[in-house]
Amino acid sequence: MVRPVLVLVLLGLGGLLLAPTRPPAVAAERRSAALPPGLVAARTLEAKIAEIEAAPELREEVKTKLVELYRKALSNLDEARANAESSDAYEAAIETVPAETRRVGEEIERSASTDPLETLDVDLETPLEQVEQRLTKTQADLAAVRARRSDLERRLTYQESRPAAISSRLAEAKQQQEAVAAALEAPPAADEAPAVSQARRWVQETRYAALSAEIKMLDQELLSQRMRVELLEARRDKAVSSAEWLGTRFRALGDLVNRRRQLAAEEARMEAEEVRRETVGSNPLLTQLAEQNAALTAEVTAMAARLGAVDQEQERAEKLARRITEDRKDAATTLETGRLTRGLGRVLLEQRESLPDIQFYRNKSRALQHQIAEAGVQRLRHQAEARRIADLDQAVSVLEAHVVTEERAQLRAEIRGLLAARQATLEKALEADDFYLRQLRELDTAERELIAAAVGYEALLNEHLFWLRSADPTGLRDLGGLPDELRRLLSPSIWSGVATTLGDQLTRSVVFWLLLLVAAALRWKRRRLIEAIEGTAAHVGRPTTDSLAHTLRALALTLATA
Repeated sequence: MVRPVLVLVLLGLGGLLLAPTRPPAVAAERRSAALPPGLVAARTLEAKIAEIEAAPELREEVKTKLVELYRKALSNLDEARANAESSDAYEAAIETVPAETRRVGEEIERSASTDPLETLDVDLETPLEQVEQRLTKTQADLAAVRARRSDLERRLTYQESRPAAISSRLAEAKQQQEAVAAALEAPPAADEAPAVSQARRWVQETRYAALSAEIKMLDQELLSQRMRVELLEARRDKAVSSAEWLGTRFRALGDLVNRRRQLAAEEARMEAEEVRRETVGSNPLLTQLAEQNAALTAEVTAMAARLGAVDQEQERAEKLARRITEDRKDAATTLETGRLTRGLGRVLLEQRESLPDIQFYRNKSRALQHQIAEAGVQRLRHQAEARRIADLDQAVSVLEAHVVTEERAQLRAEIRGLLAARQATLEKALEADDFYLRQLRELDTAERELIAAAVGYEALLNEHLFWLRSADPTGLRDLGGLPDELRRLLSPSIWSGVATTLGDQLTRSVVFWLLLLVAAALRWKRRRLIEAIEGTAAHVGRPTTDSLAHTLRALALTLATA
């Protein structure tokens, strides 16, 4: 016979599971009524805990047991309420998510119809500082969009495995619920105190309620899962579209900044060169200062010219890393599903062959580190010189000391003008140093990410390609193609390519030439080695001359001869 309290629990939970869908506005009201009306209240349990802890007549072990059971019941109530709130959210998502998905799709369409370069409002006449500020902001926006896209992709990957996990947990929760129902039907232990039996029953009832709320939550999650995945996909597509839109603006602004820097550097170089020509034949100090200014402006011009190439290399590395990452993700998904088609091995083999040369990029990374170090040293040199001539009057006085006394008044103004020009050029050089170092470090980061993506994908391919068929089984129809295969195998073009490749590798191999030299020397001394072996044999077998050293020497000479 079913007990009255259990009937109340089951009726209350039945109402909870069959409750009609309500709008989100009443979700807060439902939370207070989410649990069955016959279930013990949280405030009752908290009052019981306080009462037990203050009761001096109870034995310590009974008090500890009761408090433990009451706290477990409270934890079950908290879990039931949390599951009910999540169930409300999933239920509300069924009504709100489709409209949100459509809205995101409309935003993608509007963004696609907008030219990213139309609203730049900058050109070659715009101050360089303003263009750089726009470039920095666009770069920050682009990084934020890419981070959001990565987060959405991770969430989509997680959602792909959720249906199976939900189904497994539903089956497990229903089994646990049946076990709790059976425990509620069982009579309390005869030797157990009534207070403990009541507390244990409250634990079972609250556990039943928590499992019921969890089952409803999982059902609602499963019902809304497809809609929520579609919304995540739409947001991911929006992030991809925004990244492309911002990327176009970022590249345009970067090109504009590089052109402005090149033009400014070229103008400064021409001015410094003109001043240098004017000082030829005048005082040696003026000529030296003008030549130093011209050399510094030439450095800034060369640095500005290299910025475009750095940007292109960075863009190429980022695109290649994204392609490899997407290929790896698709391959991993295909391999995890277990649906291995006949052509999969060939496709993966082609992708491995298309991977970039990792060693090339590692060597390039080492060269780039050296380049970054050199740029850092150059920046330190410019900073030190800028500090040295920061006080223009003092710098002029130091240089005047190298001028004949009667010429100082005449040359002071020209020295001051050349030093002022060098101060301005050093300021531009330091700005160029900072910008160039930042670009080099960003390139280094992009190429490191490319190396990591290529290494990871190559490891995945190496792990699985051995077990995948990369070609169809040989059949009778393949026998007809043997003559053509033999002709291709014996083709002079193939063997000339092999010879060229082998020659290139051997000419660059130091180890090969060292081994070849050692082998030639040993071949030349072969007769002497054999004679040495025979001479060693004469000492073996005689008690006065025999030794293990002769045996070891003969072994070493034999190996050298071989």
